Amino acid sequence: ELRKILYMPAVVVSFGKHKNYQAFVKRLEANGKQKLEIIVAVMRKIITVAQAVLRTQTPFKSQLHAS
Repeated sequence: ELRKILYMPAVVVSFGKHKNYQAFVKRLEANGKQKLEIIVAVMRKIITVAQAVLRTQTPFKSQLHAS
């Protein structure tokens, strides 16, 4: 199941120092979101970025997909 696959990467990105998602996570925290809500939002963002990379057939560019 996709949710199980994306859970750990989302946890690492959410609470680590991953620069592409740091602003996104801080914005969610400032809006009062709980940890699980942040993880789910990051999971969705990972899927959205992956779909964009596959759809456009271009390599991942961190500055393009930064929050």
